[in-house]
Amino acid sequence: METLLGEWYGGERGKAEMIRYTPEPVPLSDAVGHVASRVLPPWEWKLARAKESWENIAGKETARRCRIARLNEGVLYVEVFHPAYRIALDTPKIKNELLEKIQAVLGKTDCREIKFIAGGGAPR
Repeated sequence: METLLGEWYGGERGKAEMIRYTPEPVPLSDAVGHVASRVLPPWEWKLARAKESWENIAGKETARRCRIARLNEGVLYVEVFHPAYRIALDTPKIKNELLEKIQAVLGKTDCREIKFIAGGGAPR
């Protein structure tokens, strides 16, 4: 293509035209994300994004002690690895704050409730 444009426009202008028509590079994660969003069902894609941004949603300390396990019929199950931490997260104020942040990613119709379950079902 560069040779053709060089012959058509001349040396320097041919290179400039090649650059002009070459798409801008994008990060690989963006390209994979674009493809995944078309292949996966919408709710599964949203759940993957929520898992990916769990540390930003829950905070570094909370994310270290729990993780998103699954989403089933509008209920988001979060595995908590210590019983005392599970009780702390289950307070209405913290639970509602997490629910609002999760709903910003998943949507209110896809996630209506959060349930905290005992962790350890799968390796961290």
